[in-house]
Amino acid sequence: MTLAGLRAIRDADPRLEAIPIFGTGSIEEAHCRAMGPMWTMQLFRSPRGKFEVYQPLDMLDRLLVSAATATFSKVTRVKQANRHLVNATVANMFSEGIPFVVHRFDLRQFYESIPREQIELRLIDDLGLPRSAVRVMRSLFQGCTEQGVVGLPRGVPSSAVLSEDYLLPIDRALSNHDHIYFYSRYVDDIIVVTSAEAKHLDLKSWLRDQLRTRGGLRLNHEKSHGVLIEGGQANKLPSHIEFLGYRYTITPQKKNKNAVSIDIAPAKIEKVSSRLCLSARAFLIDHDYALFEDRIRALSGNYRIPGGQKGHRPKVGIFYSYPAVSASTYDQGESGLSKLDSFLRALLLGRKTSLSRSLAAALTNGQRRHLARYSFIAGHRTRQLTKFSSQRVGKIVGCWKYA
Repeated sequence: MTLAGLRAIRDADPRLEAIPIFGTGSIEEAHCRAMGPMWTMQLFRSPRGKFEVYQPLDMLDRLLVSAATATFSKVTRVKQANRHLVNATVANMFSEGIPFVVHRFDLRQFYESIPREQIELRLIDDLGLPRSAVRVMRSLFQGCTEQGVVGLPRGVPSSAVLSEDYLLPIDRALSNHDHIYFYSRYVDDIIVVTSAEAKHLDLKSWLRDQLRTRGGLRLNHEKSHGVLIEGGQANKLPSHIEFLGYRYTITPQKKNKNAVSIDIAPAKIEKVSSRLCLSARAFLIDHDYALFEDRIRALSGNYRIPGGQKGHRPKVGIFYSYPAVSASTYDQGESGLSKLDSFLRALLLGRKTSLSRSLAAALTNGQRRHLARYSFIAGHRTRQLTKFSSQRVGKIVGCWKYA
């Protein structure tokens, strides 16, 4: 873990850009900390939905964890799958016009179920890992133990890579199964495709047995199921599969091909709608019209995460969160983007709910009509980016950060 390596990690992360190179609270101090004895990292805990997420409280510890994660990934060649690449591969698989069965599995309390003690032993035993990186990880785990964190701390960058390494035996077992000809996993979401002839295969029981070999990992039975796709047979009803935030509609066609349409999953539509409501409620409290408009603009459009080097400012927003959505859904009234546009207009122009009535009383007719011009379909179609400062982004997401 060199000074140059730490500086590269800092420059790539806008959240760490304020750390100086030398002096108190600097990269130099972080380097000395990594080379010294173990310590106990203090973690900041915050709620996010049903779970709690964590981050090292000290900025230098955040830098060191990011650096140790990058080192582990480089040495072991383990990294988290690319969500967009996984979805593209899945869509291509679904277009095949032969009968097949799609199995969806979900792992319950994924990060919390991974035994941290086994991960720590694996780090200690791997002589290829720099001892400074191991020391950082163990200092993080020591903080987890002291603060009662179960399993791997959700939200800390290292947890994503360490969990991938831990699940490699499961990945290999599924990939090598005789009846499985396609398998993909993204974090705790698993999708498996078997031939139609193997539709009676009890894959769920087999996978449950495999998971028992990896400690406390368990299936979430409510989110685990199988769907038979009768490909290559025209006039068959379409099938629907939800995976990684998308809803795939698979319609069998002639000539051994399926038509695949991709939309935003209902749960994600509900999440964005909830953020619109939270933005409206925040406006009714602070009466900051400009901030309310920026929140609608951010939700329905796209922007870069400010700060950091030019090549390290990721794009986020309605298109960049869901780039695989089929353009053919734009003009469909029941599509996810259309539903979001309708929800926004009803929120601003309607009077059926107490929230929309409160907005009608707090905004002028001109303001309501102006805000109703924002469109999720337009934001996805044009991919237009809005420029926000880092301080503005903090204010924008502040009212829905944990929703």
